[in-house]
Amino acid sequence: MEESESQSGENAKGTVRPTSSTTRSATEIYLVGQPASSIRGSKLPTMRQVLKFFFHTVNESGDRQETFKETVRNVLTFWNLARIKTISERGCREKLTRLWEHWRSLQKSRDRAAKDKVENFKSQLDLLWDIGAPDAVEDIEKNRLLTPADKQQDIAFYQDQQWAREDYREAAELTLLVLGVNPPRGTHFLRPGACHHARWMVKIIYYLKIYMFSHQLELSSDLCVKLQRMAIFVSLLYTPAWLKSPVAEDAPVNDLQLHHELLRYRAVDCEVADAALAVASRHLWYLRPQTVVLSLCSEKLSAAEKKEMATKLSCLEETNDYANDNLVIQQTTRLSDLIDERSWMIFKEHHVCGTAWLMSPVEDWEKNEEFMKLKDFSRSLKVTNDVAERGIKLMLDFIGSVTKDEQQLQDVMQLVEKHRKQMSGFSKSALMQL
Repeated sequence: MEESESQSGENAKGTVRPTSSTTRSATEIYLVGQPASSIRGSKLPTMRQVLKFFFHTVNESGDRQETFKETVRNVLTFWNLARIKTISERGCREKLTRLWEHWRSLQKSRDRAAKDKVENFKSQLDLLWDIGAPDAVEDIEKNRLLTPADKQQDIAFYQDQQWAREDYREAAELTLLVLGVNPPRGTHFLRPGACHHARWMVKIIYYLKIYMFSHQLELSSDLCVKLQRMAIFVSLLYTPAWLKSPVAEDAPVNDLQLHHELLRYRAVDCEVADAALAVASRHLWYLRPQTVVLSLCSEKLSAAEKKEMATKLSCLEETNDYANDNLVIQQTTRLSDLIDERSWMIFKEHHVCGTAWLMSPVEDWEKNEEFMKLKDFSRSLKVTNDVAERGIKLMLDFIGSVTKDEQQLQDVMQLVEKHRKQMSGFSKSALMQL
């Protein structure tokens, strides 16, 4: 006997049955957002995009098994265009079935589901739904129809959308352990890697490991206290903020939330909070009026605040002066407060899209072609977190063209670090002495 429909309108098949009085909130899928009639963008689909398309299609057809097939066929189109080998179509359907079943189990127990399971699922939604074959990279390398440059580009395109780097994953898993949660892959500790200023995530990993094993080490009580303070800050604030950062349309929302959390963290550890705020205040790119409008595409922002931002922008005159000024974030600051005349820059200088949709209801935006241009533009942007990350990307590209040996990569970074210490400076006269 099928279970009765939930109050959100989702039935036992995990679909939403629209009625004549269905509202946007009623059709919104738990944890996923609004269903989507198509998969858009210039990248391989994420888990959220796949689920959005699945729920839209299953609502139209009512046949879940057929929808699994239709969804997989649409996703495979992206992978085929990218020339990346995938697992079998049957394997894709089975993987999609497991993803849906995972979502369904959380949806059915939403009132009693463990918070860590829900947060873990949400944190993975905007990651690549990876259906690449185990030998996908090797298959690209063996393709005789591709030039070396094309091969490198295809491999970089694929790997760029997989888990960013193994040290990111390790930092996330160590954070879960500090918080008392067992990671999905289980508890294990990896061998220490190279510590370099361009791979500073390793320092975070070292802090967390030393803290967790501090009872086995002969450390002073003062050092133990400092390690604890660092571990708490990293686990509660830093790691979550870092892992959420790659999505440009969410960057303004995430950055403002981090500032608010740091301001509240003063009540816990004022010294650490102030030090973090001092650094964060130098990295306010996505809270500037010129870029804060990207959050109009974010699903993390409420419809009410989106409308407030759009209305405010529509009432402002355009300007040709886009120069930055001092930006001060307070506990009461909202994204709509950051909108000013300079927010027209993306629309008027870069001609990303039209602006007539700003005056229409928020629930109609995704039906507007011009708004979808802005959304596609925001999702195509690469969010760079730190200058050192750009440096390491250049080095990875260089090493990748010569070798894929991680040990050689670490050796190069250590050699460069040693050489930099021997330099008196980087002026023209100093470089001429090389």
